[in-house]
Amino acid sequence: MVYFKNFHKSVSLFRNNLKIIIPGLWALLMGLAFSFFFIIINDLIPTILRDPSALFIAGGLPAVAKKISSILITHSQLLKIGISLIGFVVANFLAGSTLIGMRFSMINDIIKGKKIGLRKSFSKGMTYYWRIVEMRVMVFIFVIILSILLSLPLFVVAQYMGGTAIIVLASVIIILLLIKLLLLFRYPIMFKHNLRAIPALTKSMTFFRKYIKYTFVVWLITIFLIFAVNVFFDLGKDIISDYFYSFSGWAIILLVFYVIKEFTMVFVNTLVDVFGFVSYIKYKK
Repeated sequence: MVYFKNFHKSVSLFRNNLKIIIPGLWALLMGLAFSFFFIIINDLIPTILRDPSALFIAGGLPAVAKKISSILITHSQLLKIGISLIGFVVANFLAGSTLIGMRFSMINDIIKGKKIGLRKSFSKGMTYYWRIVEMRVMVFIFVIILSILLSLPLFVVAQYMGGTAIIVLASVIIILLLIKLLLLFRYPIMFKHNLRAIPALTKSMTFFRKYIKYTFVVWLITIFLIFAVNVFFDLGKDIISDYFYSFSGWAIILLVFYVIKEFTMVFVNTLVDVFGFVSYIKYKK
């Protein structure tokens, strides 16, 4: 099948060009540094050490930082937490845009058979910086607009038919799935055709409308891979929690395991990006 040929090709490209994980590693280290800084200045280390298993929620340290800040919303630290959280999100957003550009520039080059260098790839990533920022802002706006357009009819139906909770849950799932499918190939399209954000988004949505089944299967494969790795680490977290909970260094062991998980996900997410790019290129041929 074409999907497995594309996946095999992606694994081969990934294995022979391991430099492409470097932007992901930089993004991880930067995210960890920002998150650690946020936790330090808000004196939240005792909260993290009390239950490190919270790190394994979706989003890791950034999500935990937001969760903790919401718990402490009535505390006198609210202003400091709010300002530092905003700074954390903005800094992560802006700095991360360069690394996204660098990663997809590298993927685009290896698919073309070109050699990749860190300095050259970083320079290319910088040329896409404002396009990436524009893309991320446009996606955010698109999510809001689509959510409103799809949620209102479902909300009206819920008022007349009951079962509000189920309908709300269904609407959230539908919206998230539709957005993911519509925008699945936005970055491969942007870098392959050298487009700005809006043309790339438009082309991605057009591709989905033409090839719904193909897009859905590609997305399904990527989700399965990410889900399988996350389940593996969730099981590992549970085993560590069960066997080492009474051990004095339990929190440290779990923190180390979390870091291992995040580094592993860099490899997985990079492979997923390569697979998405290859799937778009191969189908267009």
